[in-house]
Amino acid sequence: MKKISILFALFVAIVAYAQEPFVGVWNAPRGQIVFATEGEFSYSYEKVGNPSIKGIGDGWPNRTELFVSPGKYKISIVPKNNNKFRFKDLNNFLEVQKWGSVKWADDLSGMFANCNELQITADDTPDLSGVTSLSGLFSGCSSLETINGLNDWDVSNVQDMSYMFSGATHFNQDLFRWNMGNVKNVSYMFQEASTFNGDIHTWEFKNLENMEYMFREAFAFNGDVSNWNVGTVTNMKGVFYRAKAFSGDVSNWNVSQAKNMEVMFYEALQFNSDLSRWDVGNVTLMYAMFSKAPLFNSDLSNWNVSNVTGTWSMFQGATAFNSDISRWDVSKVTDMNNMFKEAEAFNQDISQWDVSKVTNMGSMFESTKNFNKDISNWDVSSVQVLDFMFEDAKAFNQSLAGWKIKDKAHMTNFLKESGMDCENYSKTLKGWADNPNTGKEIHFYSTASYGDSAKPYRQKLIDEKDWKIYSDSYDSSCTADLATETVAQRPQFFIIKPVKEELHIQGLDGIKSIEIYSANGSLVKTLNANQRGVSNLSKGVYILKINTQNGTYTDKIIKD
Repeated sequence: MKKISILFALFVAIVAYAQEPFVGVWNAPRGQIVFATEGEFSYSYEKVGNPSIKGIGDGWPNRTELFVSPGKYKISIVPKNNNKFRFKDLNNFLEVQKWGSVKWADDLSGMFANCNELQITADDTPDLSGVTSLSGLFSGCSSLETINGLNDWDVSNVQDMSYMFSGATHFNQDLFRWNMGNVKNVSYMFQEASTFNGDIHTWEFKNLENMEYMFREAFAFNGDVSNWNVGTVTNMKGVFYRAKAFSGDVSNWNVSQAKNMEVMFYEALQFNSDLSRWDVGNVTLMYAMFSKAPLFNSDLSNWNVSNVTGTWSMFQGATAFNSDISRWDVSKVTDMNNMFKEAEAFNQDISQWDVSKVTNMGSMFESTKNFNKDISNWDVSSVQVLDFMFEDAKAFNQSLAGWKIKDKAHMTNFLKESGMDCENYSKTLKGWADNPNTGKEIHFYSTASYGDSAKPYRQKLIDEKDWKIYSDSYDSSCTADLATETVAQRPQFFIIKPVKEELHIQGLDGIKSIEIYSANGSLVKTLNANQRGVSNLSKGVYILKINTQNGTYTDKIIKD
């Protein structure tokens, strides 16, 4: 009796600790199956369609080879000593039939990557309790459509889901029951998952940091993400890049920690959410943020862009955009290349922008159909690239006589087919010729015409500044009166900083009033001609609009 009891206890112990195997199907077209794994394991196999061909064996870490006759094989795998386990490379893997009780390794990055015939028919769910990374798990699995029980996977400890379904072009499944509380990285998660439109509206992030290209070219996605907590995210580059169907409401997103918004809504063809309340004060990069988003026209007038350094192509091809951005502080921006190119509706007053640090304005207003604002006071003395700036800007007809052109600035097709008439072109030539600071050795292209009065100034640029001027033409009927034309050069003034109790402005005469704006563009205070006190201002960054008898000038201060 005692012997029977011992045997029974041993049987119970064996059953209690027995592992359910992982069961999968491999293809062996050349009669060989290679296992690349972490951890030792035992296996048994049988040939699909001919179960009499079978065998057992032991596998070792890194590489185990199984030689069989060509065909498909159902293989059961049990890790030894109940150790954590993962496959490193699953060449010719076709199907998961059972997950079993395998304790999967902490990092499952790319485990099924590029298994382009993968199907998952298992009725159970994997033990992911110790898993922290699912990065690239199903990347490139182009045949994968749905996974039984996927919505019930325990992903509560996972931190990295980057690339998880990237390139899974047929995948489309609801994931609304997932616990995303520990996830930090969802970059490229649904990149090129072109049919994905699953329900993920309930996802609650607590530690999310990186959303870079999360829905890049997820052409079908238009899910509800309006209540997501993205307040800890620093990288939003390309989140909805070419997400052509996305038209969701993201007006309540807390983006206050975001630093990168490059190409965030690039070619998001249906997107036009209200972004007026977004706090973008920490963002430094906005390259192509709304480029080719033809419906976008949200009010951005109160955006604080004072830390932004790049706005290259920001509104390129945003054909409906015409928001008032006149009070934007762009004083740190260095690249405005293509910024409004093909922004057909745009025609806002941006005359007070501080562009003194910009080095590239190439194609900035190219093919704008309506833009025709006076930007003659812009300080473009740092701009090296002006190529194509007003090419095909049919409405633009303003004098640029006050601009100081940099030595050897690039001006290919600068005014090609623009709307500048003979009078304003003649004034521009005179202003540049008369300015002793106008740069030398410049190749300048323009299809505008000039009159008799501008001839000597054009020649002066050629003779004294070594300019090469191409494609413009003389118009004998042009009667531009340049006799009284004067160029208002921006005075060299400065404000003693830091500012504490009073403003001390030197080098600027005839001040009529000073308007003080917060960094987000809201008017805070107006001082009359003789007032300079700012002691009641809170500490922070402010924009000054100084109105004088000779013009209006802007500057930025930091109140201590």
